Amino acid sequence: MTIKKIIDHSSLFVIIAGAGGFFLSNIILKIVLSPIQFGQFSLIITYLSFMYIFGLLGFEQVFIRLSSAGSSNIIKTQNYQIKSILWISLFTSITGTISFKYLFSEIPINFILLFIATYSISNLMLIFTIFRLNSDFFIAQIIVNFWKIILFFISIFLLKFEFLFPVTTILLIVIIIGFLISLYFLRKTVIFQYNKDFSKNEIQGYFLHFFLSILIFSFLSFGDRFIFNEMFGIKEFGDYYYLCNFFLAPFSIFQNYIGFKHIIQFKESFNKKMFNKLIFKIICFGLILILILSLISYFIFQYKILSFNFSKHIVAISLLLLIGLTKLYYAAIAALFEAIATKNTIKLVNIYFLLFLIFNIIIGVIFIKTIAQLIFMVLLVWLFRCFIFRLILFKQYNKD
Repeated sequence: MTIKKIIDHSSLFVIIAGAGGFFLSNIILKIVLSPIQFGQFSLIITYLSFMYIFGLLGFEQVFIRLSSAGSSNIIKTQNYQIKSILWISLFTSITGTISFKYLFSEIPINFILLFIATYSISNLMLIFTIFRLNSDFFIAQIIVNFWKIILFFISIFLLKFEFLFPVTTILLIVIIIGFLISLYFLRKTVIFQYNKDFSKNEIQGYFLHFFLSILIFSFLSFGDRFIFNEMFGIKEFGDYYYLCNFFLAPFSIFQNYIGFKHIIQFKESFNKKMFNKLIFKIICFGLILILILSLISYFIFQYKILSFNFSKHIVAISLLLLIGLTKLYYAAIAALFEAIATKNTIKLVNIYFLLFLIFNIIIGVIFIKTIAQLIFMVLLVWLFRCFIFRLILFKQYNKD
């Protein structure tokens, strides 16, 4: 029984290794790199993370919704979906790379290498989705987290030695190699069976709604960082990025695991009573995690384990912890949304949330002057997203 539980939850260990490695990498690189170098590194990581989420424009959600897993590593889908994803990833990689070079021209980085890495990390999302649909959860998480684990070892090396190339260049090469290995393994493992269960118009209809959904989610996840960089500069952005990773990384471990494991379960069957029990457990766990992180940060500050002055950012830290708790809840409701939402539900959620988001952006442009105010606005947006997801999704469920 114990061995079976370890196997069943082996993907969680990979998530912990990835998030833990990434968490420690940021602490080490904050010490090793200069404030400007760390700020530049933070922007590149933010860009790569953004392209991983947004690089397929939400088509991976269409894929997992309209495809199914057969027996013996067979994935049943439509040829049109695969072709569309490959063309989309090429388009977003070109536009993403050009945009990054235009907006952050002061950051020294190889243009060609950035493009190939962008294409690689965008398509890693597709490979991850295929293995997740195939219930190969362990392999799927290896594909997502390998570069974070390797980044940790690169950071350790930097404590004692110097590389001939910048750490970001090495990371881009690691992502490209990891993509090629993942692609090779996919071709050797999974067999695609193409069908015509859904027409091009149906696929495009789902794509439009999921595109709007992932566009909004991407802005939610990364918009504050790009706005922060413009408002407060790259040096302050480095500190903000450091705080986000320090206090949100532990939540991300369980946020990713909740969404990762439950979307397939919700797709197969859904029970409202069991869902509410899951939410109760998530909130209780989140509150305990907030307490633990608060005690750890207090201990670090009191004994001066790290040079970073946490006491200067108490309000920001408190708000980030509340965002972390909200994201845990969102992980469950978003997994349910991806699994059962109809096109009409997706449309309504996008419309209501987009209106709320535009209103908040207008208010933010006029009134936001401090870091705490910006983070508070982000918290409000996440809370409203959770609220509107639950409200409209449960209306659909009750009708059905």
